[in-house]
Amino acid sequence: MMQAKRKMVMALVCALLLTGVFTAGRISMAAKDKVTAAYDKKVQKLQKQKKYKSGIAQARLSCGTGEKILVVTAADSVYADDRESIEATVYQYAGGKVKLIGKVSSDGTAYPLQYTKNAILSGGNHRSSKLVIKNGKATLKEITRMNMESGKAVLTTYSVENGKKTKVSSKKISQKKAEKLDYYANASGAKIISFE
Repeated sequence: MMQAKRKMVMALVCALLLTGVFTAGRISMAAKDKVTAAYDKKVQKLQKQKKYKSGIAQARLSCGTGEKILVVTAADSVYADDRESIEATVYQYAGGKVKLIGKVSSDGTAYPLQYTKNAILSGGNHRSSKLVIKNGKATLKEITRMNMESGKAVLTTYSVENGKKTKVSSKKISQKKAEKLDYYANASGAKIISFE
């Protein structure tokens, strides 16, 4: 009798746990569908703009905190073979709507845009930056004057929101420190953004 009650209680606990897992999965899928629909609508709206007359290439990344990030560029800015670009505009679904974060760009084709689990990276011979995105806002850390034969490099931090950069701080750093910080070259687990 006692064993039968135990089995019944265990079966009930398992059923409740499974119900919770499936409900959480459905809620998660609904949230994902909401973000996907919002990004689809944003891309359709952007396609009407003159700067995208060649079409839009896009990437949706798990980057930063919160929902996925939408990265778009003009189709003719993408290198056909590799599906890479050196410039793009970044959006994030936050607070129930798609928010413009800002633009990112590298200095040449040797530096296609990359991303890590928490930042979008751009670079160049004398510049390296990372854009860390959170809740529709971002922080841009940029090193300039890197790899110069003389003089110091400069590390500048900006807050970025709605396409506007606001300088938060700026300081000179040694070339050695700049090389050690180089966000683009030293990014652990970085992947090149592949546009569709």
